Amino acid sequence: MIQRIQSVYLFCSAVASLLMFVIPFGQIVSKNHDLPGHAIDLSNIVLLGFDFPFLLGVPIMIIFACLINLLTIFLYKKRMLQIKVCKLNLLVLLGVIFVLFFYDNQGVLDAMNMKESMISYKFGAFLPIIATILTFLASRSIKKDNDLIRSVDRIR
Repeated sequence: MIQRIQSVYLFCSAVASLLMFVIPFGQIVSKNHDLPGHAIDLSNIVLLGFDFPFLLGVPIMIIFACLINLLTIFLYKKRMLQIKVCKLNLLVLLGVIFVLFFYDNQGVLDAMNMKESMISYKFGAFLPIIATILTFLASRSIKKDNDLIRSVDRIR
């Protein structure tokens, strides 16, 4: 059945992933100018001549996470595969979070000759975290369904 709570979680996670392209996740604030940060703008920073090849992978990882969420919704007849795909998606989303937050942000600012600058995070910075939590909740709900079906099979 598609109309399960995990389908809602997975759909909301896909929407949160897509919103990462629209809502800025941060802003580089300096004395001279401010640079907004969308997922699409990450690749533009690389195109401006700054060498951050890991930033090109972020939009690809976000699209991949969204597609995995949408695919997982339709794997409702194969619950074990659905759980494995959810775990793969969790790894992808954790990779996005790692690149956005924990990869040496000051090193990025130093390389862009913006040493006095700082990164101001916006609402979009929480979207990968929200998508990760929703995917985890979906995985947990799928596991509960699987356990329930196994227990019913044992009773018969």
